[in-house]
Amino acid sequence: MSEKKEEEGEMSFLEHLEALRWHLVRACIAILIGGLVCFFFKDFIFDKIIFAPAKSDFITYRYLCLVAQVIHIEGLCISPPAIDYFTTSLGESFMTHFQISIVLGLIIAFPYVFWEVWGFVSPGLESNERKNAIGIVFVCSFFIYVGHFVWLLRFLSFCD
Repeated sequence: MSEKKEEEGEMSFLEHLEALRWHLVRACIAILIGGLVCFFFKDFIFDKIIFAPAKSDFITYRYLCLVAQVIHIEGLCISPPAIDYFTTSLGESFMTHFQISIVLGLIIAFPYVFWEVWGFVSPGLESNERKNAIGIVFVCSFFIYVGHFVWLLRFLSFCD
């Protein structure tokens, strides 16, 4: 019944709040699922992605050495800096792990979160507004998926 009212534009204020609540709940669930997946792959995320620049076989160091050999400038071939990792409080390493998992969950779930926001906003737009907004949604979605694809390519290059 509420879906029919939503299509006709006859929703009360409280019905709008209810619809918004369910869109936000579904978006938060998607973020939490993405965060849980990242939480369980902690070793891979920290070793292969976050702390990868601290290792000498990092892809940037390899490319710089390759360029240095081609153009005969040995100064470009650098090694990673020595980094000492330490925590200053008892739960800092767990909280860092948790925060990074949630942020990566948001990054992974962002297309779905954007879809949920669009699903709430679009019924309230008039036809000319919806037509103009579709271009924006297309461009945003395009760049999100291109960014995910580029990230995936870079991610796979870390696995060498």
